[in-house]
Amino acid sequence: MKPAYKPVLCVVSSHPIKGASGVPTGFFLAELTHPLKVLEDAGIKTTIASIRGGQPPVDGFDLSDPVNAWYWNETDFQQRLATTPALSELKGADYSAVFFAGGHGTMWDFRDNQDAQRIIREVYESDGIVSAVCHGPAALVDAKLERNASVAQIAIAWAIAKGTLPLVGATKVHHVLDAACASDIQLRDEEIILLEQLAAETRVDTRGAWEKPMV
Repeated sequence: MKPAYKPVLCVVSSHPIKGASGVPTGFFLAELTHPLKVLEDAGIKTTIASIRGGQPPVDGFDLSDPVNAWYWNETDFQQRLATTPALSELKGADYSAVFFAGGHGTMWDFRDNQDAQRIIREVYESDGIVSAVCHGPAALVDAKLERNASVAQIAIAWAIAKGTLPLVGATKVHHVLDAACASDIQLRDEEIILLEQLAAETRVDTRGAWEKPMV
């Protein structure tokens, strides 16, 4: 008997235009349909939501992609898109995972959205999975958890805890702020061990090409 999973929340951008350029954008269709197919073929229910709710703008509309074509022509996918709930209406604890789809629209409405950050926190604190593809990780940049610290700040604090003094190539104010905040974070031994394990499992190399192995 398969275990019963809570649904997976799939989040797409509501932003339709690339800044002042006037060029249309939105979420990238295949970056939603392909994950949906894998999840739903495995019997896992999904909810499609968007930042503002309602019909999100579609980019990368390509029906030569068979997965795109199947969802667009053979399922209720179009109706699901037309009626997406806004993130403000949802609770992260109701989902086993959250997935942020890509597309250039995410650069304008994922990072600063307070509901996206809240959903990330609620899913994570309910022992769920937080995931994203391509431009989708924009939602993770300023997400904060137990320590009220961002992912970037924890990463810098981890490097400091390992005996490395990171030289941050600061090009924006928030780069300086991240480094300053990280210097005040004291990671517990078990947190450092967990980060090391996750890095090994995901094959993340924390060294630059010029560095010796950190100990």
